[in-house]
Amino acid sequence: MAPEAQAAGPVEEAEVLIAGTGFSGIGTAIQLQRAGIRDFLLLERAAAVGGVWRDNTYPGAACDIPSHLYCFSFEPNPDASRTYGRQPEIKSYLESLIDKHGLRDRIRFGAAVARSVWDDSEGRWNVQCADGRRFRGRFQIIGAGPLRDPRWPQVKGLRDFKGSLSHSSRWPEGGLEALAGKRVAVIGTGASAVQIVPEISKVAAQLHVVQRTPAWVSPRIDTEYSAWAKWAFRHVPFVLQAHRFLIWLAHEIRYPMLFSDGKWRPVFARSIERQLREWIKMEVGDEGLAAALTPSYAPGCKRILSSSDFYPALRLPNVSLHTQAATEATPSSLVLADGTNLEVDAIICATGFVVDAPLAAVTIVGQGGVVLSEVWGARPRAYLGVTMPGFPNTFFVMGPNTGLGHNSMIVMAEAQIGYIVQAISKARARGPRAWVAPREGKLDGFVAECDSRHRGLVWASGCSSWYLNEAGENFSLYPGSTAEYIWRMRRFDSEAYIHGEAPGTGGGKVEEEAEAGAGEGTDAGRAAPQLVQRRRGVSPLL
Repeated sequence: MAPEAQAAGPVEEAEVLIAGTGFSGIGTAIQLQRAGIRDFLLLERAAAVGGVWRDNTYPGAACDIPSHLYCFSFEPNPDASRTYGRQPEIKSYLESLIDKHGLRDRIRFGAAVARSVWDDSEGRWNVQCADGRRFRGRFQIIGAGPLRDPRWPQVKGLRDFKGSLSHSSRWPEGGLEALAGKRVAVIGTGASAVQIVPEISKVAAQLHVVQRTPAWVSPRIDTEYSAWAKWAFRHVPFVLQAHRFLIWLAHEIRYPMLFSDGKWRPVFARSIERQLREWIKMEVGDEGLAAALTPSYAPGCKRILSSSDFYPALRLPNVSLHTQAATEATPSSLVLADGTNLEVDAIICATGFVVDAPLAAVTIVGQGGVVLSEVWGARPRAYLGVTMPGFPNTFFVMGPNTGLGHNSMIVMAEAQIGYIVQAISKARARGPRAWVAPREGKLDGFVAECDSRHRGLVWASGCSSWYLNEAGENFSLYPGSTAEYIWRMRRFDSEAYIHGEAPGTGGGKVEEEAEAGAGEGTDAGRAAPQLVQRRRGVSPLL
């Protein structure tokens, strides 16, 4: 047994351990329960559920995907109040699912996973949390998501600033009221900034918006749903399903228009860019300001943002746009690259998340002592974005190369959850010590496919974005449409996996399912877990 499991202290056991209680964790728990798999625990590092919608409480926080597409298809939200959901309403939706499905007693709050180690002999994961609690499970599902840990800007002396310093994803309680009549600097003009700037502009004496690179911003038509519409969504058969489908379709057609490598994409892309340029000029009025806000890259290279309030806010007399990056902070000011010194009382960093190191705070040790973060390096990867060779019975929701630039991530998460439930059911059917892990060649093939397809898409057209690592590899986004991915994930492709059995008190074994082209001296026919075990001196019985 692994040393971690022998340490002092009680160990709580469950068949499935789920990390996170955002959309990924809650959706997985619901579908496991529906599949008859009820022995699971949800490990939540915070004191409440909600994931990114618990953490991001800044003024104006809302989703840029319509409400009826930003919920589970198996748990629609007929009572959504408006086209685009606000943070409190989305968090309330998730909390309602916890209560509806009786999940609250399955959650262990304050359980920040620090280390998870695979026990080869027992076929179990031994999980240690930062507070010392220990858990043991046969399957582990990582549903923490990439928008988790705040990325602070590289500004010299930032921590020496004596005023109020905060990150948009760690908004202080009463923060907006505290900014009334103050001089405020917002660093960043990304997704959070376009929501937060209009709100701060209403109360601040002076607001400095520090922009490094402009973003494409499209108008948002956001209206409240009437009482009769909500009644119809709840009571008239198929109305809500049809409404959701039309929203999905309207977003899905953006893929061939902006993101695919189809021959008509340049025509659509030029038209969309022309419309966005006209929108900027119309909203801003001033030619100089419009030029400063117009990106030099193609729409879609970075995420296209959505707001009808951001541009008007920049025209207010108490708001100033600065196009030089922040380079230094003094105890009382923010200094820009051109030497401009902004005397401010508060600095707000709307600078996103650490997406290139999604599990930086967690050590996951697989077969043969292989550490996941070391395998990933600067290029996180997973087969279909869900599984990794050498890490048996481990599954990711919203993992590498499953992000989107055009549609709802909930659609992708649902496809992954269905796939994971099938995989777990398959392993359970094989016996209490069975495990599954993808073939090394399958992972390599998926990564190569993603890299090859990305080269011809808009994300590789020349801009610098959080989609890419320093080598220019797109580890974040799926290169196809959601329809393609849903079809791809419709069934668990068992032949792409190694099916093993932990020895326990007897002998273990590894079984290979037949696959065309496998086992003929190619990498695709070898099991990475098996190779790792042999390197470390653990020989499975074949």
